[in-house]
Amino acid sequence: MKEEGRAVGEFFNCLNEAIMRLVSVITWYAPVGILFLIAGKIVEMEDMSVVGGQLGMYTITVIVGLMIHALVVLPTLYFIITRKNPFVFIGGMVQALVTALGTSSSSATLPIT
Repeated sequence: MKEEGRAVGEFFNCLNEAIMRLVSVITWYAPVGILFLIAGKIVEMEDMSVVGGQLGMYTITVIVGLMIHALVVLPTLYFIITRKNPFVFIGGMVQALVTALGTSSSSATLPIT
């Protein structure tokens, strides 16, 4: 870079440093802001049992939807595409799935797969 372009390069380096510091400050204060947003919504609730029941039904709905997806949709697609038994394929992945569940990390299953 010639001497004329050095000033522009230094300007953008300084601008980058300023933006990175700003993002760092925002990243540190974001959890506090989210905490107060959630606390405000909790204070606004009139009946916690109704909200708890709705949250429970939502959780059950999500789990049922995921089970339908995992036990019906994906095996059906696998069978349609490969014409092989999907549950034999899933049975081969059991050790990796149990390891991922037990360690809460998919990277721990890399030596198994």
